[in-house]
Amino acid sequence: MKICIITQVEPSRHAGGGKAQYFLSQEWTKQGHLVKLIGADQLVIELKGKDSPNTRLSKSECITRFIAENGSKYDIIDVDHGLLPQTPLHLPNTLIVARSVLFEAHRLQIRPPQNIKLRTRIKYAWTSCFSSRNKTPQESLKHLAQRSSHTDLLNLTSELDIESATELGVPPAKICRFPYALDQKTIEKLASTQAPSPSAFPQLVFLGTFDYRKGCLDLAKCFRKLRILHPTLSLNLIGAKGLHQTEKQIRAFFNKEENEHLKVQMTFSPESIQELLAGQHAALFPSYYEGFPFSVQETLAAGIPTIAYDTPGAHDLLPKEWLVEAGNIDDMCTKLNQLITASDTSERMNAQSIVQQYNWNTISQNTLKCYETHLTQKKLLVKN
Repeated sequence: MKICIITQVEPSRHAGGGKAQYFLSQEWTKQGHLVKLIGADQLVIELKGKDSPNTRLSKSECITRFIAENGSKYDIIDVDHGLLPQTPLHLPNTLIVARSVLFEAHRLQIRPPQNIKLRTRIKYAWTSCFSSRNKTPQESLKHLAQRSSHTDLLNLTSELDIESATELGVPPAKICRFPYALDQKTIEKLASTQAPSPSAFPQLVFLGTFDYRKGCLDLAKCFRKLRILHPTLSLNLIGAKGLHQTEKQIRAFFNKEENEHLKVQMTFSPESIQELLAGQHAALFPSYYEGFPFSVQETLAAGIPTIAYDTPGAHDLLPKEWLVEAGNIDDMCTKLNQLITASDTSERMNAQSIVQQYNWNTISQNTLKCYETHLTQKKLLVKN
């Protein structure tokens, strides 16, 4: 099979946005398929290089043009759903798949709590009123549904993604669901992560960027509440750099006493994650929506029980007893307190057993079988 994968961000085994496609391309290549993996920005550069210097093309226009001009060279084009073709494309022998890394509908429907200054809110409201480019969430959802109809298949990662897509009017027959995974080498390495010693002070970890979508305000409140029960509790933020670019900005969310028990690791190399996760009693993940979070898989693989909001992403990954309603800080603290005070190791074993269900080799093969089935059906419809 000849496969072209187009990612929203530069594909990499380290970056979340292009990580899944990177590993899929590796697996499909091992299986003997010809795979072209390219980021949208690189594709734009290549296309603009063929035109005159004065040519102005948006990213979406470039993707549409690339697929129209080159689509027939491939059996499958797997493109990030944020880069959907602007118009229907006639490619009878090519399957066009829209892949969701982070389903756009959730961003339009879910509003995480934010701490935005009044001046910024007024400015945003003013520009929204007078800009024809700004669509209402309802208009944006309608536009997303329309562009989804320009593809043959929508590949989602969670059951809540599917619910949202069907509500938009995407036919169930055009939807498939395949989760993401960690590579086997990472799983094996994290499995030997050092557990906390019985006499150690309790440690809590959050792995991910410290931003509003991931519930940074709720995270700070939860830490504050838990420290009433556990005055020696420390919180470790790993990979926090994102919306907030400096450690000072992040520490501003915590008071002086909390900062004394707060460790902030703005960035980290994948090779150091085992060391950074060592000795953690529990992890929290109060994100309001995700794709299929790698960070939760990593804390689980390290044997760290993880409590998360019952939202897109974690909903499909964690057992019900480790999920709480989004925004319910009291319930999250209750469950985390139970894990912090637990003395047995069964929960760590339970955590590690979860990630064993997800294997890139199996997922890549099942994904391609699904694609091949839909491609065969498409060719038969065209022939008839």
